[in-house]
Amino acid sequence: MIEEFGRREYWEKSQITSRPYEAYAYFLDLKKEELQGKDILDLGSGEKEEFKKGVEERGIEARVFSVNPMLGPDTPESELARKKSSREKVVAGIAQEMPFKDKKFDLIVSLDAVPLYLHSREGDSEYMQAFKEMDRVLNDGGIIKIYPVNKRDYDNNGQALLKKPLKYLSDKDYKITWKEFKLDKELMEKYLTTGGWQLILEKPER
Repeated sequence: MIEEFGRREYWEKSQITSRPYEAYAYFLDLKKEELQGKDILDLGSGEKEEFKKGVEERGIEARVFSVNPMLGPDTPESELARKKSSREKVVAGIAQEMPFKDKKFDLIVSLDAVPLYLHSREGDSEYMQAFKEMDRVLNDGGIIKIYPVNKRDYDNNGQALLKKPLKYLSDKDYKITWKEFKLDKELMEKYLTTGGWQLILEKPER
């Protein structure tokens, strides 16, 4: 069994930072052929959009769009992030309200972002909004890959924050896969992440 983590532990061990392509490939189990020719959304990209940069450097012909909430208006942090981010296809946005048309993406990836940075003060409402938005912008037959997810939020946590969103997707015939992740503690320390599960959501063809 993998080592689960608590929210306090995650906040203590992790930080908002850009993680390189290698971290995405490892923790989300991404293969080059899976990315080739796809429209991809990196949800919570970090200010340097390292995943997009890594895709380009490897000659993978894919269109990667990065969503970075730090690019939003009217804060010193967002102003700094905008100055550091000069890349194309980078937008200000949050998972709960994304500025994209319906069925735009073939693949959505989120590494150390959703659902870890969603607020839970009002129960599962923000979780529901975020997963509905991912469903909206995901093309038929598309895939969502998320890491890390605390499976206790779904199985037996008192608030069960993921239970309603995943039931919503299940009712829409999504295939939902919890993948036990084999920990590499050296890589976890290197990339400032912590233990959890991979969550894979596959949207049916219509």
